[in-house]
Amino acid sequence: MATVEDGRVTRLRPDDDHVASRGYICPKGAVFHEVIHDPDRVLHPLKRTEEGWQRISWEQAITEIAERLNRIRAAHGPHAVALYHGNPSGWSYSHRIFSADWIDALGSGHSA
Repeated sequence: MATVEDGRVTRLRPDDDHVASRGYICPKGAVFHEVIHDPDRVLHPLKRTEEGWQRISWEQAITEIAERLNRIRAAHGPHAVALYHGNPSGWSYSHRIFSADWIDALGSGHSA
């Protein structure tokens, strides 16, 4: 549950009626609104270069990531690619469904 003031989330609190959490919120979740408004939050794809971080387009980022994944798969086989599900994905049904399709499309089968 979010408190919004002047278009900004200023507080997050648990929903006591939520079936799964039953009103629990972890410390990270309670302060996540600070991440949303952090001036250092990454909003665009960045590529590490010799000169430092350089902004690139989404198209370039996706193309380069796909090329690198294909090189890894060609050199080491599809099982060389794995997907790690961090804590936030535990509460997202769609994340599990779509990420499983993605890892299956890569032929990996490695998902943890």
